[in-house]
Amino acid sequence: MPQPNPPETLEQSLDFAAKTVRQNRQQETTLSSLSESAAALLIAQLAEKNQSPLLLVCESYDDAERTRINLEFFADPDRIAFFPHWDTIPYDNQSPDKDVVAVRFEALDRILQQKSQVVITTPNALMQRIMPADVFQRSSFDLVVSDRVEREAFLAGLVELGFVRVDMVEEKGEFAVRGELIDLFLVSNSNPVRLDFFDDELESIKFFDVETQRSISDLESIRVVPAREVVFPVDQSDAVIKRLIPLKSMSVPQTYQYIVEQIEAGATFAGMENLLTLFYEE
Repeated sequence: MPQPNPPETLEQSLDFAAKTVRQNRQQETTLSSLSESAAALLIAQLAEKNQSPLLLVCESYDDAERTRINLEFFADPDRIAFFPHWDTIPYDNQSPDKDVVAVRFEALDRILQQKSQVVITTPNALMQRIMPADVFQRSSFDLVVSDRVEREAFLAGLVELGFVRVDMVEEKGEFAVRGELIDLFLVSNSNPVRLDFFDDELESIKFFDVETQRSISDLESIRVVPAREVVFPVDQSDAVIKRLIPLKSMSVPQTYQYIVEQIEAGATFAGMENLLTLFYEE
C-alpha cells in the first residue's frame, strides 16, 4: 500500500498532527519537536474542530501561563479558561490570594456556562477540591441596572458569599453601605463598583477609584461571584461543626475553638479553604 506523502509545510504538518490526534482519541499520542508557538497553534486548530472543550494540563504555573499567552495569539481569549492552583502551602493557615481566586472563578464560570474551548490548568489545581458546581452556580448572578433588589436579603447574601462588611471599601472582597449606596469590591475587578439604589430599584452601577472615591465609568451590569472558595449558609453550621469534631484531638485548643466560633457565626477565617471537605460532603 503506498504511503501518504510527508507534510512539507508548517500548515500541512499541523493539519496532519491535528488529524492524527483526532483519529486516536482513545490512545496516547506523542508529538515531539514542536516549539511553544507551534504547539499553541496546533491546540487552537484542535479546539476549533473539536465539539467538546479541550483540557490542557501543564507541568507548572509558569508553563500554563506561557501556554495561555501563546494560545491567546491564535484563538479567542474569551474562549480560553485558565484554572491555576492555589498560591498557598497545603494546610497552611492562609487563604489563596484573591487575584488567584478571581482567575479560578472566572474559569469555572466560563466552563459551567459552556463558553470555553480550551481549559488550561496544572496537576496541583486538579488535585485541589473545589466547591460543588451547583453551589457555585447558585452563588453567581448578574446585577443589571433597573433590577429590583430586596436590600437586606442582598446584603445578607454578600456576607454568605464571603464578602466582609467594612466602613470604607479598600480591598477585594469587601463591601460598604452608605445610605442608598452600596460599594462592592468584586474579586474579579481591579476597581470596586458603586451601586446606587432608589428604594429597591438599582438606578446605576459605576466603577470608582478607591483613593479619590470618584466615579470612573458607568456599567449596565456586573457579574457577582463568591469572594471565597467556601460558601455555606449559617443554618448548616451545626452539620459542619459535627464533621469537625474528629479533628479536635489533632488541633490546638485555641485554634479549634476559634474555628468553631467562626463557623457558628457564618464568618470567614484564614485557611478555611483547607477544610473544604467539612463544608461540602460531595
